Amino acid sequence: MLTEFLFIPHYWVIAGLILVALELTDGSLIFFLPLGLSSLLQAGIIYLQQTGMLGMIIYEDWWDNLIGLAILMILITILLRVISHYRRADEPKDINDY
Repeated sequence: MLTEFLFIPHYWVIAGLILVALELTDGSLIFFLPLGLSSLLQAGIIYLQQTGMLGMIIYEDWWDNLIGLAILMILITILLRVISHYRRADEPKDINDY
């Protein structure tokens, strides 16, 4: 029964929106935001696969779905870390730093 929910894009969108909203309470960019964004991307991939627009089957079994989510989460985490590193490098130095 749980495996049926993994292939419905609406549940991934709901989970993604909840996780992105939870990021507002945390603000660390480590767990909730990458997982929420990867859930939203996962919903898009599943939707494209089910409508046939993708042209191939990426997620055939339930574990393919979760492995894809983990890979997307790792890539988004790395991307967010690189972006935040460059953003911090561009900020002016604080006058109170000795």
